[in-house]
Parts: sequence; C-alpha cells; structure tokens
Amino acid sequence: MTHFRPCAAAAHQHERGAIEGLEMMLVLAFIILPVATAMAQVPRWIDARSTAELAAQEAVREIVLAPDMATGTARANAIATQIAVNHGWDAGAISLSAPTGTFARGEEISVTATMDFPTIVVPMIGYAGGGSTVSATHVERIDDFRELPP
Repeated sequence: MTHFRPCAAAAHQHERGAIEGLEMMLVLAFIILPVATAMAQVPRWIDARSTAELAAQEAVREIVLAPDMATGTARANAIATQIAVNHGWDAGAISLSAPTGTFARGEEISVTATMDFPTIVVPMIGYAGGGSTVSATHVERIDDFRELPP
C-alpha cells in the first residue's frame, strides 16, 4: 500500500497571503507616504517663488516711480511685506536686497526679493526639516523723459 505524504508547501497552504498585509503596510509607510508628502511640498515652493517674483516686480516699480531712492526703498519694503502677507506668508518671510543702480533718467534699477519658507510640512504634525529659500530678481528702467527733483 502506498502512503501519501503531502509536500511541505501543501502543509502551509492555509498561510498563503498572510504576509501580504504586512508587505502592503510597509509599502504604504516607507514608499507611498514619503512620496506623497514630497509631492505635497511642490505647491508651497511654487507659491513662494511666485510671491518672490511679484514682490520683486512691485518693489522695483515703487522705486522707479518714487521721487528719490530713499523714499522708493521704503515704499518697496512696505509693498513687498504687504504682498507676502496677502499671499498668506509671515511678514518676516520676505526680504529685499538693496537696490542696485543709480537713481537717474535712463538708468536701470534692480531688486532681488528672497522668500524663506519651511521645507516640509507634515500633515497633523507641522514643520519638519530646515528651511528653503527662493529668490527672484527684477530690473526696471527709469523713464528717459521723467522729471526728477533736483
């Protein structure tokens, strides 16, 4: 008479798939969540970049239209801060470089706006990691026929 001995694989057939749940949790925890968190940071970077570009444009425009460089620089700092606040950033998140160029007809004035923002925002936890910085520079020319005070 022949005895039937089941193979080792058949003996553990009822356990098949038991590890799949664990594997799925590991994939979710170590691959999908970090990638999703990283992808969620892209809009913050784009928002910071567009805020810096707008602040640089408006700041240099304020300087070019001002009666003198000191007044223009004060107005530029005020408008850059206001733009940052209007876009939902802290007032201290933006800074302007000192304007370059001379304040005379036909000259070009340049301003660089720099935004500092947290690198990673983890949902339900808050900010993690250091900060990132984006900068934008804008150049504008003082009108050739503009009347400037003496």
